[in-house]
Amino acid sequence: MKKKILFRIENMEMGETSIRLWHLIHILSQRGNKVILLVDMRQGELLESLPKEVKIVSLGQGKEYLSEYAFLRYVELIDRAFIVMMYRLFPILLFQKIGVVPDIEISMQGSLLRRLLRSPFTTSKKIHWFDVDSLLYKKRGREKLLSRLHQCDITVFPSDGMKNSFERAVRIEVYNSICINPIVNLEVIKKKSLQAVDFEDEKLWFDPTFLSIGELAPYRGYDLLLETHGELIKEGVNHRILILGDGPQYDSLQRRIKELQVENTFLLLGIKTNLYAYMAKCTYYIEPWMTYFSIHSLEAMYLGKVVMSPAYFEGEDRDFYTKSDLLSGFSKRGFKKGIKKFLYDSDFVSSIALTQKGNNFHRDNQRIVEQMEELLH
Repeated sequence: MKKKILFRIENMEMGETSIRLWHLIHILSQRGNKVILLVDMRQGELLESLPKEVKIVSLGQGKEYLSEYAFLRYVELIDRAFIVMMYRLFPILLFQKIGVVPDIEISMQGSLLRRLLRSPFTTSKKIHWFDVDSLLYKKRGREKLLSRLHQCDITVFPSDGMKNSFERAVRIEVYNSICINPIVNLEVIKKKSLQAVDFEDEKLWFDPTFLSIGELAPYRGYDLLLETHGELIKEGVNHRILILGDGPQYDSLQRRIKELQVENTFLLLGIKTNLYAYMAKCTYYIEPWMTYFSIHSLEAMYLGKVVMSPAYFEGEDRDFYTKSDLLSGFSKRGFKKGIKKFLYDSDFVSSIALTQKGNNFHRDNQRIVEQMEELLH
């Protein structure tokens, strides 16, 4: 029996969590489930590429719908904040807003977990999909988060490493948890990878080019990667790094790029609607942060790109990644060693690429789908 599944997320901008959800929604809707997406703000490039049968419900309008006039925009922002607050204080209002009673509710961010537990749909199965940002909570916040996780029916961790890291931090097992690795929509990725990059970016590519995708935030490690790149360029190590994404570090990174005089070799390209066209053109994909089963790394591997990422994987994560990429340390020395290895040791890179062909993404997807079907019933 197919299910009515309500997903909760703040918006559908180009972030790790949003893209994980984007893939999930595609797979679940293809299998005949009725998917409802509840967003705080109707904003984000990913909304436009969701399946047509997905019902999108928003509490407030996104920034692209606000007035360009400063005063009107200010009034609209106040009105939007009030509306969202009303739904938080009186969740019973969601009955009329959504129109159906979901069988399953899934929150995709720690910030929405409390609202999931206060849902007016008392008969629905409550699932929290643990997001990467939840690992950044301070000690007191982690304890509150743990308490709420135990009130859910199930907590889903995207990897063994993320689960183990969180449990070490709180020193308690999340007893109602399971691990389900990220799923990727292979058909959509392949189709989009064949499209052209934006016209103004056509001349940016030369061999070798590293690509990375992520939020420009301190925890992502882009500042460390930039410093490493600057030193390598001074040493005559020729390469280019392109970053897709936006965030609070954008301006400071741009200033540092100018100070290091690497404007032509370390470029912040902002947010792009089609990530996969850029993945298809790069030489390598680089993940500077010590992440856990990065969705972008998986996508890049599927497109045949060798991935460089820090050595911080456990259990099944390590078994998968060591077949596919170079595990470099999360340090300037580690980045230097990794980048030089990629650039100067062609036999090493060829051996990784050959081994990577052994990854069976279709088989992995089928296994994840089976886990999802069991989870949803």
